[in-house]
Amino acid sequence: MKRASIKDVATLAGTSPATVSKVLNNMPGSGIPEETAERVRLAAEQLRYVPLSSARHLRQRRTDTIAIVLHDLTAFTSEITRGIQEQATACGLTTVLALHNEDNEVEAQQLRMGLRGQVDGLIIAPAHYNRNQIIYDELKDRGVPFVFVDRYIPGYAADYVGLRNEEAACRLTRTLIAQGATLIGGIFGGSETDVEHGGNTALYERFLGYRRALAEAGLPEDEDLYVPRPGEKPEDVVARLLTRRPAANAIVWASYQYIQNTLARLAARGIHVPGDLRFAGFDKVLLALSTAADYQGLQAIRGPWPAAIQPGYEMGVRALELLVQAMGRRVAQAPEHVLLSPHYEWVEGG
Repeated sequence: MKRASIKDVATLAGTSPATVSKVLNNMPGSGIPEETAERVRLAAEQLRYVPLSSARHLRQRRTDTIAIVLHDLTAFTSEITRGIQEQATACGLTTVLALHNEDNEVEAQQLRMGLRGQVDGLIIAPAHYNRNQIIYDELKDRGVPFVFVDRYIPGYAADYVGLRNEEAACRLTRTLIAQGATLIGGIFGGSETDVEHGGNTALYERFLGYRRALAEAGLPEDEDLYVPRPGEKPEDVVARLLTRRPAANAIVWASYQYIQNTLARLAARGIHVPGDLRFAGFDKVLLALSTAADYQGLQAIRGPWPAAIQPGYEMGVRALELLVQAMGRRVAQAPEHVLLSPHYEWVEGG
């Protein structure tokens, strides 16, 4: 396919090549109306246009820089970032960090760093309900390597480093069953687990592991135990599970962020963990102890619970290794998936 020119973009956008150049180079003080600028950007994206200078740098891979594109900075993603950065430094590479906060438009802007030749490759935790597959295709077409980390786009062929999520959730649920739990609720993010429409693949796999353990043990799979109602927060879900009849006597959660605000709610009800309600989940519950609710939440904790601790640092290292390998290849090869196992601990909030 013939490479689009700046004139092609100008023709499609109904403007001049000079205007296209000013828009795509973000020239300050150009006075170009936003409506015109948006037409130019859409035309450039539709034609897959990249300026010659950017394309040249892209082919030569002269930036020695890679982008880390994540949804947010948490204790877990910070460990992923640290692993990537330390391994990148050892390889003589510089990293830039970008956060999309689950916003597809923001993610699209960040992915274009690869199309503009600003970075040599990207490590990405894609946004939920992803609508940027066209840009991913363009990265592939232009030979810009990228690796998914922690989560992936369902059905999209790309290198990926993640956790053995289903196996881990199944093991945690089995542990609760072995402790005598008979009615086990689950908090997995609600619609975020709808991978058919682009939900979080990690959460969905953990949901599958939870259900598998229940089925193996012949325990009930009542949807009321794990499907949140519209507008419900995780702490509301737990409160509902405790007031239903029969009440849940154990909870599995997919992320510590789903449970930390629940502890204060439990303490207010005089419910203790794990004596009255058994817990199991992913990573440690991190209480900052900066609010009254944090201190109140501590009153609910009377002992440790089983947790799957994700190897975030190792995931970052392995993702960078895959990216460096891809950057050095002249010919594309079948995507590689690296799945790591968590380590298991008995933990408390801290």
